[in-house]
Amino acid sequence: MALLARLFAPTSASDSSPDAIVQATLAAFSTSTIDILVNNAGVELRRLLVHVTPDDFARVFEVNVRGAMLLAGAAIPHVSLISPPWAPGEAWRTIPYTVRARQLWRGSREP
Repeated sequence: MALLARLFAPTSASDSSPDAIVQATLAAFSTSTIDILVNNAGVELRRLLVHVTPDDFARVFEVNVRGAMLLAGAAIPHVSLISPPWAPGEAWRTIPYTVRARQLWRGSREP
């Protein structure tokens, strides 16, 4: 079985980016269905919490949570589970990836 994938690096966090990504994926593979979605976008803050501003937090939430939700929502109308027919045993998968970022500060210890 051949596995094919398409990688995207959206240039903005606009509401239209997820739809554009889904449409480009469907066109790239000449298909009307999506079987697997890997949400792997993420940003991190590299500073102490006391220095995090509301704008910093909003950016992290925008990309890490809202972006993943919008992309999954854009893909749902095209998943094989919702667009029958599909072969017995086939299902759609979404894989939410996160990155455990860690930065050690002077005097800190690893857990």
